[in-house]
Amino acid sequence: FLGSGGNVFQGDADLQFYRSIGELSLAGHFPYVDYWMEYPPVFPWVVVGLYQLSLLLPAWPNDLLWFQALLSTLLACFDVGNLILVYGLARVLHGRRTAVRAAWMYGLLFFPLFTIVSWFDTIPLFFLLLTLWLALKGRAGSAGAAAGLGFMVKITPIVAAPAALLSLVGLSARARFTAALTLVVAAIAAPFAWHDPTMLVASGRFIAFRQSWETIWALIEGYYGTGRVPLLASRFDPQMTTWQLHPSTLPWSAITGIFLALCLLLYTRHLAWSEPRVAIPAAALTLDLFLLFSKGYSPQFLIYPLALLVVILPSWRGAAFATLLTANNLVEWPFAFGFFGDNRLAWLVVITRTALLVWLGAEYAGLLFAPRSDIWQRLRCWIGRVVMVSAVLAIGAGVVITVGHYFAPTRPDDAVALADYLSDFTGPGQAAVTTTRDAFYQIRPRVAVDRWVLGEGDPGEWPTSVEDRIAAARNGESRVWLIVDQAGTNQDDAGQMIASLDRWGSRATDLWFGRYHLLGYLPSASVGLESDEPLPDVFGGTIALRGYGLSSRAVAPGRGLTLALSFEARGTIDRDYKVFVHLVNSDGEIVAQHDRPLSRDGQGSAAWTVGETDREGYDLLVPTDLACGDYRLRVGLYDPTNGQRLKVTAGAHPGDDKVDLGSVRVCGAR
Repeated sequence: FLGSGGNVFQGDADLQFYRSIGELSLAGHFPYVDYWMEYPPVFPWVVVGLYQLSLLLPAWPNDLLWFQALLSTLLACFDVGNLILVYGLARVLHGRRTAVRAAWMYGLLFFPLFTIVSWFDTIPLFFLLLTLWLALKGRAGSAGAAAGLGFMVKITPIVAAPAALLSLVGLSARARFTAALTLVVAAIAAPFAWHDPTMLVASGRFIAFRQSWETIWALIEGYYGTGRVPLLASRFDPQMTTWQLHPSTLPWSAITGIFLALCLLLYTRHLAWSEPRVAIPAAALTLDLFLLFSKGYSPQFLIYPLALLVVILPSWRGAAFATLLTANNLVEWPFAFGFFGDNRLAWLVVITRTALLVWLGAEYAGLLFAPRSDIWQRLRCWIGRVVMVSAVLAIGAGVVITVGHYFAPTRPDDAVALADYLSDFTGPGQAAVTTTRDAFYQIRPRVAVDRWVLGEGDPGEWPTSVEDRIAAARNGESRVWLIVDQAGTNQDDAGQMIASLDRWGSRATDLWFGRYHLLGYLPSASVGLESDEPLPDVFGGTIALRGYGLSSRAVAPGRGLTLALSFEARGTIDRDYKVFVHLVNSDGEIVAQHDRPLSRDGQGSAAWTVGETDREGYDLLVPTDLACGDYRLRVGLYDPTNGQRLKVTAGAHPGDDKVDLGSVRVCGAR
């Protein structure tokens, strides 16, 4: 998929996460034994087995290929089973001819295929459908075992258990179902509970108490992002299950209670539960309520209602619902929550999906409680059309916003924001270093810097080391920018680059842009500034401001201004001070500022010895909306523990708590 700014959307993030579970087994770390998971234990252990199997296969240039091939093949096999079960359930519900149509509808749907190459939900869907099919065939023990195994793959398949249980005739059959379900769950959980129940309990706690995401509840709580979980490395600590995606403000006990009350109301009705026309829509309605009342929703969850939808409504109406749900889901992912994180799209896709699920639930309830009612049929016809037309309009609006966001993003990505800032300071005689190839190719085309250094290289690729390449790049340059990509795999190399440049110069810029850390270095020697004027001012009798250099006395709004200050320790300094640089208007109001610790080679001022000198750079970004005129540049020192400024004890500003470095003219268009 093509992303904003030319990014390519890679949909294998979950596959790489699954592989990481397998890679931990190389060091003897296993799920539910050494660390907790966000879903039950069966699938993580399947992943470990597939990963170990992939290591036995011949090497391939793509390091993900064999693992992905094995996992996707397994998922495809389960989805073939889903296709067969869709046919089987539709056949017992409608007959052979209509069942063929339902199977074709499922086979032609795009989303199950998308799920196979991205997520593992075809497996729990298989057990959900299998539970229903076996129960309707009267195979109580097998149905219970399928329900238990599905529950230990993912929580979702358990929604089929109540309908499957009631569809069985006789107490003995229902007892066998319940016993089989319980035994399978216990058999899978018992080894982990026997070895050490800590991670088993921690996993259950995290599954039960996760915060909301991508649902109407998440929007109400003010969260518009995707569902996220702690990194695998942090899950060795069971206390990390208390990690919060965002503050939870809704009464979840009451919301869950409403869901359970609706299920109780459904399953205490006197219906012909043994008949497929009751059991299958009841399971679908339970699933629908489960999705509506769940805290979170992820795009792959759509595969569950789609499968039951084509079983129950293998008609143009069902096809229309399936198409609308799929189209809305594709707007949701990868666009709304993948590329853009746009609040408008978040509201739009979540509300549209919720409305479609609500009406789908009404369809199932109508099949159960008012199948032949003329009033219901008229309401079903007219309200259904309104829902469908509204969904079409909403999805169309989502597509328009998506296209518009691609060409004019309302929330620029990290690379764009960094490049915009960097462009405001660029000039001749500058070099830029990136720690990863991705950062290099994302940012280089957007910024006019003369010399670039790619800090990432495979062993043997470069004739010189990274250190030598950086040394060559900074030779004679007035500025070196370092772009540290936190998504890079080798953070040790990034740390060495930072240490190398810290020894060479000072950080005039030290800012974060999402995943990128931008460090702008000025050399310790006086290079690249228009003037270097001496000053006699001394702060607190111990720190002398010996001189300064300024990039320019005139700057356009929205452009960068760089200041260099030279300090000397005239006496023993008893604490670490911070420097403030203020650009103020005629009323003394601050319009731009830069505060940062006074340091030399990474050491605070309290570590300086008498006679030591230091030259530090400070970048100021002039606001784009600043009116033309003359502004004053002021600097000073203060104690960060209490905010108290140091007084000037000698020089041109005795008794003052700042030094005025003269005026800066802001003029002209950006």
